[in-house]
Order: sequence, then C-alpha cells, then structure tokens
Amino acid sequence: MIEILLEGDPDKGARLKESLEKWSGFTALHLVAYRGHEDAARVMLRLAPDKRALLSSKDERGRTAGDLALERGRRNVASLLSES
Repeated sequence: MIEILLEGDPDKGARLKESLEKWSGFTALHLVAYRGHEDAARVMLRLAPDKRALLSSKDERGRTAGDLALERGRRNVASLLSES
C-alpha cells in the first residue's frame, strides 16, 4: 500500500509530507518509526531519492526517525535505520 501511495501519485506523497511536517516536524519516516512499521520503513528507504537526507531529518524536538524509534522501544526499526 505504501508503495502505491509513494510511487503512484507524487502529489499525494508531497501533500502527506507537508501535512506531517506542519503537524510535528515529522517526516513520513518519523511516523513509521514512531509506530514501529518496519516494512513501511524498508519501502521508504528503498524509494527515497535521497536516503541520507531522509535519515538525517529531525523533528521539532531535534530527533531523527532512528532516535524516535529507539525512544519508543521499536528496536527492529531503530536497527534498520542505523544500518541504512
């Protein structure tokens, strides 16, 4: 499903990104890290045009998606993000 969203309609992906950033400074990767969705994180990393920029993006509190995953106890996602 996430692949369809991200690949099928670039405008929809841009609107999602804009909404998340306005809400909390979260990227979509922050959101999946927060919720512990490892498969979605894998897809996002695979499809990201600039993986390094995505991994280094920080929320309003200065946390990366990896930081957030660790904070929430989402060890599988945190490990995936740190290895990417």
